[in-house]
Amino acid sequence: MAFVGMKHPVWAPIREEIEGQPVVYDTGLVIGEAISADVTFTRSNNPLYADDKLSESDNSITGGTVSLTVNEIEDATLAKIMDMGVGADGEYEETSNPSPYGGLGYMRARRKKGKTTYTAMWLHKVQLGITSETATTKGEQIDYQTPTLEGNMMGVVNDSDMKTKYRSRKTFETEAEAIAWLDAKAKVVSA
Repeated sequence: MAFVGMKHPVWAPIREEIEGQPVVYDTGLVIGEAISADVTFTRSNNPLYADDKLSESDNSITGGTVSLTVNEIEDATLAKIMDMGVGADGEYEETSNPSPYGGLGYMRARRKKGKTTYTAMWLHKVQLGITSETATTKGEQIDYQTPTLEGNMMGVVNDSDMKTKYRSRKTFETEAEAIAWLDAKAKVVSA
């Protein structure tokens, strides 16, 4: 199988998180048009040696990072993701407020033996922000400058099995089904 595309990045703020119960999200939004997403899981690497050999090993997920690049992010969208202040005159201000926790999702198209299916990914709890910004003057050719949101991924205990979960994924036959699943997770309201 090979993944051949990505689209529809969505985000929703967490309204309530109670251990052992589903996470409750507020109304979410589509962030922009997707360019790339990089998810890196942090794993415990804790070997136990006995009788001069590896006897046991723990390779469980302990967290992770995410980096999401999109074509652009509207000011109002960025303000929600980063908890930016908005003045009476409509001026957005980056503050020392921590970014809120939220869920993040996107869809990947994959092709196997000539058939395309669509895998939707949902990261249960992330904290995103823009950590750096580069501005470049226009030269002989346009140098597209696109924003990247980066942040930490955390686990949630969202049901009675009491296991920490980081990401859900589901594969669909159609793109529309995958997008509908993501919109339901993020409570995205259609325009």
